[in-house]
Amino acid sequence: MASYHWDALMSTAVPLQTQYADRDDVFVGVSVTMYYVEGDSEMAVQPDVFAAFDTAFDPRREVWKTWEKGKLADFVLEMTTMRRKTRDDVYKPILYRRLGVTEYWQYDPAGDYLDPPLKGRRLNPNGEYEPIPLVTSPNGVRYGTSEVLGLQLCLTDTASASSTPPPGSSFSPTRTMSDSARSAMSSIAS
Repeated sequence: MASYHWDALMSTAVPLQTQYADRDDVFVGVSVTMYYVEGDSEMAVQPDVFAAFDTAFDPRREVWKTWEKGKLADFVLEMTTMRRKTRDDVYKPILYRRLGVTEYWQYDPAGDYLDPPLKGRRLNPNGEYEPIPLVTSPNGVRYGTSEVLGLQLCLTDTASASSTPPPGSSFSPTRTMSDSARSAMSSIAS
């Protein structure tokens, strides 16, 4: 894994883990193998970052079994590259839609092919993905709103996906954050 890929992964996962650290019914995972067909170890996916609501997960376990949890994830973010383009643009949206992942986001930290490098999709009432629009704030930061997370995912000058707007921006997360989460997010974003 390239260092920029790792940096982007952590700049997204750590604030999300901090955001939901006080909730027993939310699990934020990083590269956890998620099996979706009981008895078939080939039927698995390993999202880069995901959040699952209304479920508990023991982080000491190394795998996620959808037949035990009742679902896959509610939110998935994949760090994509040109090498993974077909898998992330074609196959994973079909799989995640079929498995009921409400939001599927992609982030291209190298800027290899996604323009802009952040892209989101949300399931509509018909069970199809629709694009999540990116908006530009008055100070020039591009972001998309995750209804699942109740947060904005931002593109900053350093080209990283973040679950909170950078300091000084005129918008804020839509979900109320605890003081400890806000403090952790501010230190990570700065």
